[in-house]
Amino acid sequence: MIVRTVNETDRRTVDLFLSEEGRKAAEQAASEREERHKEMFSCLSDEEKKTLTTLLEKINASWPAADGTTNCT
Repeated sequence: MIVRTVNETDRRTVDLFLSEEGRKAAEQAASEREERHKEMFSCLSDEEKKTLTTLLEKINASWPAADGTTNCT
């Protein structure tokens, strides 16, 4: 599912790519994840989804970054 090739410019490194089979598997996984999300949030109204998104974005912004900083407002 993953193809490894030696980098043409820097032969010390290896580039990784998805094979056709890997790309199809990734697309299938993304599609299944999207369907699960639709099902999971189907019990919420559009307004509730908007409120949830706003709250989650606020939590995410306040979560400490790797350098210890936050964006809490």
